[in-house]
Amino acid sequence: MVSKWLQERWEVLLPTLASLGQGQEEEIKRMCEAELEVWRQRPSLKRAISLQKPLTETRNRIRETFPLTDGNWWCNPKSGQKEHLVLKYLNFSTEEWIQIQAPSEEELRERREHPLSLARPWDLLEKVEQLLQSNGWPEMVVGIGLATGRGIVEILQTGHFRRKSAYSILFAAPMTVYEVLCDPFEVPTLVRVEAVLSAVDRVRQFFGNHFQGLRRRDISQQCRPQIQEAAYKQVWNLVPLRPEERNVYTSLAHGVYPQLAAWFYCPASVDKLVYLATIQNHRKLLGATSVEMRVTLALASLYSEYVVLDGEGAVDDRRGIHLNEPEVEVLEVFQQEDVPSQEEGVEEEHLVPLMPTICATR
Repeated sequence: MVSKWLQERWEVLLPTLASLGQGQEEEIKRMCEAELEVWRQRPSLKRAISLQKPLTETRNRIRETFPLTDGNWWCNPKSGQKEHLVLKYLNFSTEEWIQIQAPSEEELRERREHPLSLARPWDLLEKVEQLLQSNGWPEMVVGIGLATGRGIVEILQTGHFRRKSAYSILFAAPMTVYEVLCDPFEVPTLVRVEAVLSAVDRVRQFFGNHFQGLRRRDISQQCRPQIQEAAYKQVWNLVPLRPEERNVYTSLAHGVYPQLAAWFYCPASVDKLVYLATIQNHRKLLGATSVEMRVTLALASLYSEYVVLDGEGAVDDRRGIHLNEPEVEVLEVFQQEDVPSQEEGVEEEHLVPLMPTICATR
């Protein structure tokens, strides 16, 4: 439900903006900038992350209620689609969005200095295989998420999963609100690809056309509670969580999965952070041009949330331990070119984007 203060702002702001068009673009820009500044001055919105919800709700309301005409649209370069001109200005910059979505300095420091331990990685792998064979759809979704790192709605509805190799898929899905399908990218699977694809098919068959016409956020709201409950019940004794953590599924898909995938499949010649960002299609991190930004994005994305322990309880920082096994292949993007480690030939003060040859936007 939209908060009362935001509803009151809409009653004044939106009718005026709806009446403006291309001939009043400067006025639209001025009004949007002024409105965002009003929000920033609210005591309840002092933290950057607090601004995300009202902005998203307002932009969604504009998409739903402002009709497009020949005189009020612009072409969004990110989507290649027409949208109301107001959406060009009632938005944050990429840098602001990164700041908004980043955890607090205290949270980042805690993640950096005290990563969580995966003490039983082989038991966890066995659990993934069990979940993929489950009869319950929430358990299957958890298994697919652990095996591929993909999101709930991607698994339930929007994702395109296709076999690439015995232990990888080609994946594509809408990555932004514009519903534009990203280019396919290769994702390693923690178990054989047939088990993953079979589970995806069974989940999709269970729901049939149930999600047809629903928005992604509606699908998430319908199914997330059951999936979160299943995730906690299935892995509580295998995967530690922060005391304040409530989103168990995200910890599994974006924290546990990348670490195990790198442990199994990341070549020694590839920077681990580049590998993690590549298999999660994290374009902002791959394009970051400073060490500080890369580290912040990596911590915020849970890439450093977990470490694998060996049988003696020490951190096992090996990579690619499965690469010599039958049918296991290096991801094609890392076969095509040698991607340098950050320690090799790159000055910290003048980092260039480390982007393998893949496309799409996270």
